[in-house]
Amino acid sequence: MGKVKIGKAEKGKGKHPEKECLEPLEQEPLGEKSEPLEVEAESESASAAALNALEESDGPGLGTAELKKQLADLGKQTLYLQADFANYKRNAEQERGRSLELGKELALKDLFPIIEHLDRAIASGVQYSIDASVLKGLELVKKELLRILEKYQVERIKTVGEKFDPKIHDAISVIDSPDHPPGTIVLEHQPGFQREGKVLQPAQVVVAKDRPAT
Repeated sequence: MGKVKIGKAEKGKGKHPEKECLEPLEQEPLGEKSEPLEVEAESESASAAALNALEESDGPGLGTAELKKQLADLGKQTLYLQADFANYKRNAEQERGRSLELGKELALKDLFPIIEHLDRAIASGVQYSIDASVLKGLELVKKELLRILEKYQVERIKTVGEKFDPKIHDAISVIDSPDHPPGTIVLEHQPGFQREGKVLQPAQVVVAKDRPAT
């Protein structure tokens, strides 16, 4: 825009007709003010550069390398925790299984004295010729108890006529017995039982004595 000049005011048309009006300042076009925009662009560029430098720095908890190291450590800790939990779970299952088996064995052992008493009752019944029906009833009860033991893989340890085995037999006495080879079981004093190779109760037996050399 050009300069605008105002001349002297006419006389009588103002309070101070003798004074001249001031000329207004020249106005610059709006499109020519670009310096502030250049300053803002430079500021944003500097901030971005500083942020990149901060991310690439090795400061604690700020650098990419430190973050990767922390992630690796967390991954290792997670693997250790998973392994510990797997071991705990396996040990807990094994302990639970052992407790269940122990409970079964304790319950089954309570049947052993009953079978022993039935054996003696039947032997006495045969010896004293008790009523056949009573004797048959005792044998049926014993048979049923042995069936229950067999259901839980419990078997009676063989004794009379077998070779003495200290792993499953408990020798309470030795006797001379010309009718049995030395070391052979002659008599069973108390029945023995085992379950899946584990002796629950050793059999108490009487064993034939060794013959002296002639």
